[in-house]
Amino acid sequence: MFINRVSPQDIVKHRIEAEYYSPEKMAQLSALSNLYEKWKSLDDLCEFITDGTHQTPNYTDKGIKFLSSTNIGENQIDFEKTKFVSEGSYLELKRTKCSPIIGDILISKNGKVGTASVYKEGHPEVGLFVSVALLRYNAKLDSDYVCVFLNSFGGQWQFKRAAKTGVITNLHLEEIREVNIPVLDSKSQQYIGEKVRQAEQLRAWAISLELNFEDQLKSFYPEAFKNKSTGKKYS
Repeated sequence: MFINRVSPQDIVKHRIEAEYYSPEKMAQLSALSNLYEKWKSLDDLCEFITDGTHQTPNYTDKGIKFLSSTNIGENQIDFEKTKFVSEGSYLELKRTKCSPIIGDILISKNGKVGTASVYKEGHPEVGLFVSVALLRYNAKLDSDYVCVFLNSFGGQWQFKRAAKTGVITNLHLEEIREVNIPVLDSKSQQYIGEKVRQAEQLRAWAISLELNFEDQLKSFYPEAFKNKSTGKKYS
């Protein structure tokens, strides 16, 4: 139980629940706004913000990968554990903007909410479910920098405050549009973005080394990998 007085200009017309204006959240909002001088909302920074298809497609055993919120991590996308849709279903998703193009930002909006990643060159073609928001970025900001902020305390706190909790935690597109990003100078943005891109390259290199190591182990010690799917394997 709490009592908090909120000035009229701080009231968001579509958010009138008391928890949204708890003293803790209002203090965090004040502290966040004082960190940087210039802020812009995602709505101001994007050409448009939408989400994936609201209708569950007919899944196939193979085909075009289909992403849900569980596939969107912090600055990375899991393309391995996905479902698949047919080529025809994918073309329909693409026509209705339920498929990303290079440079789009993807955000998980149902269940696991608020993690963000950039869809980049070299990524496979994918369709999107309603649990993933698509941001068509149209601003002179480094998109990797934007994702780093969204995945940081400043972005995550805004997502958690905006999310509607219940059986499943949900972020609506309206709340995503209202999330604010600090607008740093271009050099600072590029510096942060380059750190992210370097980390991605190192992660890809580490994965390739691990896979190569496992392939060599399989060739030298095949008995250690027999019946691996059943759990019967050696250390």
